[in-house]
Amino acid sequence: MVVGPLTTFARPIGLPRIQAMLGALGSEFRAERERWPLWLPVSFAAGIGAYFALPFEPSGASAAAAGALGLAAGIAAARLSTLMPSLLLWLTAAFLLGGAFAKLHTSVVAAPVLEHRMGAASLAGRVEEVERRGKGARVVLGDATVKRLAPAETPHRVRLTLRVPPQSIALGSWIAVTATLMPPPGPAAPGSYDFGRASYYQGIGAVGFAFGKPRVVADERAASLIEETGTAIERLRAGMTARIREVLPDKDGAIAAALITGDRGGVDPADTDAYRDAGIAHILSISGLHLALAGGFFFWLVRAVLALVPAIALNHPIKKWAALAALGGATFYIMISGCDAPAVRSYIMLAIMFAAIIADRSALTMRNVALSAAVILAAGPQSLTEPGFEMSFAAVIGLIALAEWQGARRAR
Repeated sequence: MVVGPLTTFARPIGLPRIQAMLGALGSEFRAERERWPLWLPVSFAAGIGAYFALPFEPSGASAAAAGALGLAAGIAAARLSTLMPSLLLWLTAAFLLGGAFAKLHTSVVAAPVLEHRMGAASLAGRVEEVERRGKGARVVLGDATVKRLAPAETPHRVRLTLRVPPQSIALGSWIAVTATLMPPPGPAAPGSYDFGRASYYQGIGAVGFAFGKPRVVADERAASLIEETGTAIERLRAGMTARIREVLPDKDGAIAAALITGDRGGVDPADTDAYRDAGIAHILSISGLHLALAGGFFFWLVRAVLALVPAIALNHPIKKWAALAALGGATFYIMISGCDAPAVRSYIMLAIMFAAIIADRSALTMRNVALSAAVILAAGPQSLTEPGFEMSFAAVIGLIALAEWQGARRAR
């Protein structure tokens, strides 16, 4: 026989009590009706996650079938007037379309990947990126050609480490080197960050190191407008990095360059270890913190300066002007930062926030978070698998939920 406080848990829950609990949950669920669309990006992300969790690569036909079923479910949901079946169909449609879209994106970015190590391979390509690595440089070559590989087997982009100073390599030039090539590395440990998958979605099919100095060769083709624009931005970034290190030599210049232009190649390994031991190594990588500080600073500065002029402050929407200026400043910052994936995610979230201010909408809402997630996943479904995506949205959702709770508490 059970006695004491445990008797409460030993008593069976009667049907009326169950009905009351379900009724209370139903009331809360209906009260959140305006927030139901926020679950569509969650379902879309779940479909992307299901694709990456599969132990095999699905065929294009199966992905097309899933996409067709998703569209059919969406059309049926739009025509239904019954609330719950319509919601379930919308969530099902988002899930199926998420998986199909992830497969489609993977097929679109597909490029040859080196399958085995190659020694002393003759390689040529166009210099797309140059980054300092110790006393040498790390470059990314586009339009790569390898003499010992057929065109169908040659990776489109190759990342190489060179034993020459980075300033000796001109962005946009075509170079030829002799290098050892290897497939992109996989995870360092089971379940850890997959460098091979990240390289795949960047179009990098091989990595390696070069012997001797690179040779400048004739251009194999004229650069497109997009390539010329990218090269101009990279040159501006390299020039700013060099200027920062000239004004702030040694360690200070290297850390300042990492925070402003995203070039972490000159940071001393001892400094990196110190930041990591202190638990703040993420500061050296441009992401949400840096974009928020930059955008917030531009917004505050422009609005504060305009507020000093009463004729402008009282007759014009200076808050919108400040948001527009901050959006432009954040855009420039993301361009010179190297456009790493965490920084791009943060920029999209920040841009939607400033766009909401310009459109006379509340900037910090769950709808903006959901819209940001949808845009980011549409731009790159592989972002879902990165820790930065989960950490960024977990933090933002927690902060906005707390702000909404405090606002509702004050209203009561």
